[in-house]
Amino acid sequence: MKAVEGPTSKAGKHSTGPGGPPVSAVTRGRSTYTRGVSGESDAEVDGLFRLPLEGFTEARNELATRLRGQGRGDDAARVKALAKPTASAWAANQLYWNARPVFEALIHAGGRLRDAQRRGAGAEELREAIRARRDALQAALREAEAALASAGHGAGPQVLRRVAATLEALASGAGEGRPGTLTGDLEAPGFDALAGLVARGPAPRPAAKATPEAKAEEARSRAAEEAALHEAEAARQKRRAEEAAATLAEARQRAEGARRELEEAQRRLDRARERLEQSENAVKEAEARSREAAGKAPHGRRG
Repeated sequence: MKAVEGPTSKAGKHSTGPGGPPVSAVTRGRSTYTRGVSGESDAEVDGLFRLPLEGFTEARNELATRLRGQGRGDDAARVKALAKPTASAWAANQLYWNARPVFEALIHAGGRLRDAQRRGAGAEELREAIRARRDALQAALREAEAALASAGHGAGPQVLRRVAATLEALASGAGEGRPGTLTGDLEAPGFDALAGLVARGPAPRPAAKATPEAKAEEARSRAAEEAALHEAEAARQKRRAEEAAATLAEARQRAEGARRELEEAQRRLDRARERLEQSENAVKEAEARSREAAGKAPHGRRG
């Protein structure tokens, strides 16, 4: 019987993704993937991750109670320990459950790029693999954003940044366990990790082929690989800059809204003060009239 993965550190995980060697990915928080319980219950656990996010906890507790009632205490405990996915992890899971072709295209594109890097492919093939991976990532991000929007979850810059990082990590072959069962976010490997794939590269060429022409071709190939990696990193940095700009614009919009609310509150306060002053003046005038009327009233006769 497989166990649900327990708490992990942030030191990173290693897994072999399609078309490539292990790539490091850092996880955040508790378990990132669900390993499953036993037998037919795997399907029931998978069903939890297909639910709307707000229904996860109640359905998880109900499943744990049912398993416990069947005398399966260990499975019940593992189900009960399942963490509710973050909104960004939930969105990535929905790609697998509800947009499988988009999810598989992303994984395939990531494997294709790693394979091209490992083989020391030419510059044109490498650039095409990078473009395909970038297009697949953008398509996956659009699907994830649509899933968040349709479920009524906020898809602000910070959430979308975490979704994009998780999708990049998946495309890089990161993560373990059954797909579609993420409970936490993944962090994509940075430039150094990608460059490591190139450093491992293809097997050294036989000495007999080490002619000046062969050396020049190998140097050109290496230069193309480095350029492609820098292009990929530049695209990632550009996206992060755009996300930061979007975050700044959103913050400025909120600040402007708060300023307008403050101005409106100040206007309401000023109007309230005017009404109070008018009321106080009316009271003073009424009191004065009352005193004047009392002074003019006839005195009672004396006996």
